[in-house]
Amino acid sequence: MKLVVEEILVARPKLSEEQRKARVTMAPLAMNLLTYLLWFGAGVLMLKEVGIDPFPILAGAGIVGLAVGLGAQSMMNDVFSGFSILFENYYLVGD
Repeated sequence: MKLVVEEILVARPKLSEEQRKARVTMAPLAMNLLTYLLWFGAGVLMLKEVGIDPFPILAGAGIVGLAVGLGAQSMMNDVFSGFSILFENYYLVGD
């Protein structure tokens, strides 16, 4: 996965230095997202193979996640602010 992410995001030959820095900043985020999705999918498939229906567990986790998200609004505000800083290219790797 790391090779694919780096090949898609960073290893383009015609990138300016600013574009390369922005992509180097976003590469670990994409890598972590893909890793978590892979682990989540593997967990759901393992539950299905064992004979446990994962859908009620996922529904309960969604409700609990919504409650925790509403309780932690200030933290979520900081997370979204951080992502907007990254997406707007205010700070890059090496700044």
